[in-house]
Amino acid sequence: MTEGKAGDKKKNKYKKYLWLLLLLVLILIFATAYFCWRFTHDQAVEYTLIEDHFKYGSTGGERNLGFPYWIWRALPNVCADYLPGEGYESVGMIYEEGKDLPVGVSKRRAMGLDLVFLNCAACHTSTVRMSPESEPVVISGMPANLFNLNDFQSFFFDCAADARFTKNWIMPEIERLGGNLDLIDRYITYPIAIWIMRERVLSLKQRFAFVNEQPKWGPGRVDTFNAAKVIFNFPIDRAPAHEKIGTADFPSIWLQRPRQGMQ
Repeated sequence: MTEGKAGDKKKNKYKKYLWLLLLLVLILIFATAYFCWRFTHDQAVEYTLIEDHFKYGSTGGERNLGFPYWIWRALPNVCADYLPGEGYESVGMIYEEGKDLPVGVSKRRAMGLDLVFLNCAACHTSTVRMSPESEPVVISGMPANLFNLNDFQSFFFDCAADARFTKNWIMPEIERLGGNLDLIDRYITYPIAIWIMRERVLSLKQRFAFVNEQPKWGPGRVDTFNAAKVIFNFPIDRAPAHEKIGTADFPSIWLQRPRQGMQ
């Protein structure tokens, strides 16, 4: 009888270990599936109206060059002294009522984060007023004569080089703005994202150093092709002097036929 009871206890002990092992396997499978879904899910915010899609729809830039949404929101307060005024409006970005992002900025869920980046409307949308007293009306497709891309870029370059571009400054500001991040975002995703974003922006700052040798672009203007070249690691320092300045006005996206054949 004693041997039988000892055998039963041994069997029950093995059963407990087996159930515990099965539970751990199920937890591992669930956790793996959750993290795979969370960090591989890729979905841009979609808009029904074609004009909203032009102003806020994704062109895919968020995947490789995007800014984490809450870092984007926090930086104008963390590095306010690097902006000419208050917020992104001070560099000519346009906010419509009820929108949390300016015209020309899209949002996409990718790599476990909400990411934002500029789309075509950033350079091809502005406002007009019918009279000095009237409210500005947003016109899609017109040149972005208010947007100072030079100051916009400088803000991120200067902020990334500042000692405040750390989780110790940015995370409290995100919380103050109502970020309400979950535990994974608060202690893993966003601290890592802050570090990665800082390194990437500083890398771009080095590539864009040629801009400091140019006259200021001013609102509504950009050195389009040189800026695009350096993103793809073109050695701009080897370019002839006459090719290092190519500043031009943002064009409208209508009435392009008269421009055909222009050099």
